[in-house]
Amino acid sequence: MNWNPIVFVKGLSRSGRERQRMARRWGLAFETDAKLVDDLVRLGLLIEPEPGYFRAPDGQAPSEPTAIDLAMRAGRRELALELLALGRISPTAFVNILEENNEHD
Repeated sequence: MNWNPIVFVKGLSRSGRERQRMARRWGLAFETDAKLVDDLVRLGLLIEPEPGYFRAPDGQAPSEPTAIDLAMRAGRRELALELLALGRISPTAFVNILEENNEHD
């Protein structure tokens, strides 16, 4: 099966033409600045394990994540994955990015 980001992000727009335009814009953005991919991976929390607990900002003991915390995290991850797909980042390339990030940590 061939990787087709247009199919992956089909729900973002009703028009196939609009999806193609979005994919072209994001693909061009990634070609222009390859570091955007790394930024999305980090901002989307794609390289962090799922949290069991969140650290309190004031240094208090960690607390269990609320449903809102988990939903916000899931939304960030989903948007990052959709934007990577629009930029034609294949699943194989994505795995390579994650492996590179693990090597640097």
